[in-house]
Amino acid sequence: MAKDTSDCHATAREEALRRYPYGFSAPSFGASGMVASQQRDDTNRSIVETAAFNACMQEKGYTRTSSAQPK
Repeated sequence: MAKDTSDCHATAREEALRRYPYGFSAPSFGASGMVASQQRDDTNRSIVETAAFNACMQEKGYTRTSSAQPK
């Protein structure tokens, strides 16, 4: 499981960076616009990385289970 997790993390990171490379998006006007643009890219990168990781693990046969205890 550790190898599959590591492989999927690497694959997911690559996919996220391919789709949202650092310094790629056009900054908005001013310093605050640049910060907002970077934050948006970080958020998008994180969303893509999470989705790609989950898809990779599912392709390897893993399923998510809830860790919440029933009341």
